Amino acid sequence: MGNTKEALQLITNELGDVNQAIEFCKEHNERELWEDLITYSIDKPSQCVSKAVRDVYLTALLFLFIILTRSVGVSVGSFCPV
Repeated sequence: MGNTKEALQLITNELGDVNQAIEFCKEHNERELWEDLITYSIDKPSQCVSKAVRDVYLTALLFLFIILTRSVGVSVGSFCPV
C-alpha cells in the first residue's frame, strides 16, 4: 500500500494531474487511495474543479460543433477526432 500511496501523491502534488490520479485509483481499486484523492480534492478544490469544468466545457463545445456542422451539411472531416 505504501508505494501506491506515494505514487498517488506524486501524481497529485508533483504533476497536478487529477485525471491521471483518478485512473490510477481505478486501476488499483484501494479504498485508502480513493480517500486520499478525495482529501486532495477537498484541500485543493480549485485545481480539481477547474480541470473538471474545462473538460466538460470542451466536450460541450465539441458536441455543439458536430451538431452545427452536420446541420448545415458541412463535413466534419479532419476537424473532429470523433
